[in-house]
Amino acid sequence: MQTLPNSYHAAAQSAARANAWQVARKIGLSQEDREDVEQDILLELLERESRYDEARGQPGTFAGVVSHHRAAELTQAIVRDRQHMTYGRREEAANETDADWLDALAGADDVVPLWGETRNYYDDIHAARDLEYAMAMMDDEQYRLFALLAEHQDMPTACKSSGLSTATFYRRVEDLQLHLRMFGIKVAA
Repeated sequence: MQTLPNSYHAAAQSAARANAWQVARKIGLSQEDREDVEQDILLELLERESRYDEARGQPGTFAGVVSHHRAAELTQAIVRDRQHMTYGRREEAANETDADWLDALAGADDVVPLWGETRNYYDDIHAARDLEYAMAMMDDEQYRLFALLAEHQDMPTACKSSGLSTATFYRRVEDLQLHLRMFGIKVAA
């Protein structure tokens, strides 16, 4: 079994980079987090280099399969961690802007974890960051609906204010909930 280190390492770097980009795009990672995922995948590929058999296939094929599996494991772990950061609002002033709302979410007393009264400010900051990123990735329709819901604080009033049919309004709310969940934010019932 004669392995060409340069070709394997090049294939490993390429596969790690490609799969890290897919993970970042799929679940919305920052550049730093994407680089961490890429390094984790590359480390897995380097640890498995001794298992590569040149007679059984090209280095790119082996690296692609291994990196794909590792990327899936990392995606599941990140999503699972994000799901533990579920928050709900108790109250909000009607005239707050989005920036005020995010500042309040980052550390004010009106945000509590849904699983109890224990405060973890580290999680609060990360939840605010996730929400800010999710809002930045919203299209105009989602953003308007989010602002409408934040303004009215109850679904029937927001539905009437939207001017949409009830079915369309609730379908868009469900789409907005799915968008937020994609970024690890579970909307409180």
